[in-house]
Amino acid sequence: LGTLYLGTLYGIFTSTDDGHTWPQARGVLNTLMVTTIATSPDDANMLALIGIPSVTGGAAAGTYFSQDGGASWTLRNPPNLAQAAYPYTIVASKANDQHFYVYYLYAGWFETRDIGRHWRAFAQGNLTTMQTPSLLTFANGPNHLLLGGDQGLFESKNDGQTWRTLAAVQGNVYSLSSSKTSPVTIFCATDQGLYTWRDGATQIRQMPGTTIFSRLAVDATGKILYGLAERTLWYSQDGGATWTERKQFQRGDFTAMLIDPQQASRLYIGFFL
Repeated sequence: LGTLYLGTLYGIFTSTDDGHTWPQARGVLNTLMVTTIATSPDDANMLALIGIPSVTGGAAAGTYFSQDGGASWTLRNPPNLAQAAYPYTIVASKANDQHFYVYYLYAGWFETRDIGRHWRAFAQGNLTTMQTPSLLTFANGPNHLLLGGDQGLFESKNDGQTWRTLAAVQGNVYSLSSSKTSPVTIFCATDQGLYTWRDGATQIRQMPGTTIFSRLAVDATGKILYGLAERTLWYSQDGGATWTERKQFQRGDFTAMLIDPQQASRLYIGFFL
C-alpha cells in the first residue's frame, strides 16, 4: 500500500495502512484548513496543497509545497497577488514533477514549473472568471490542457497562451478525467451528460443515458469508471457505456473521490464533515 494524504480543518494527515490509522497526534500545518492536495505523478514526495487559515494568527493562506513527502512545507504564492485573491484549487502536471497549476478566485490561473519559485499567469481574459474550474493535463504533452467550468470546455495546445472552445461538449463542466493509455481516453461530465473521446480524435461522443455526474474517477485503462450523481454512486466497467448503481449515501457533502491507482476496485470518498 502507498501513502494516503488527508486534508482537514486541522492541517494534513498521512496514513500508510490504507486509512485505518493516522499516526499524527496533530496535523502538519495544523493552523490551516487544507482544501486541496496535489501529488506529482512522477515523484510521490513532491506535493502541493491549498491552505486557508483556520485560526487567528495562523499560517498565511496560499499554496504550500513539499519535496519530502509532506514532512516540511514552504509557502510560495505568485508575486503581487491582488488582496482579494483567494486560493481555490491546485493541479499537478503529468509531465514534470515540479510543475503545478493554481487557481485563485479573483485573480485567475497561475503556473509554476519549479514548485513555486517562479510563476506566470495563464488562461487570462474571460477564463479568469470561470466558476468551479476543472483542469486536465497530459503526460505526453506538457503544453496540452483542457479547462472546463460554467463557460464550457476549452482546449489549449500552447500551455494556455491561446484557447479554443470545444463546442461539441455542451453545458457546464463538472468533472474532467482521463485514462493513462496512449492515446488517453478523456471523459467530461457536464450538466448535459457525459462525453468521451480519444486524445487527438476529431469526434467527441456523448454517452447514452440521462444521469448527470458531479464527480468522475477513472482507472488507468479507461474502462473502470465511478460517477457520483447527487447522493448515488454509479459504476461502469465498459468505459461508461453502461452503469450499475453501487451505493446510496445518506449525505451529500462530498469533497473528493479517488481510485486507488494500483487497484481499481478500491475507491476513496471524502466528505466535508
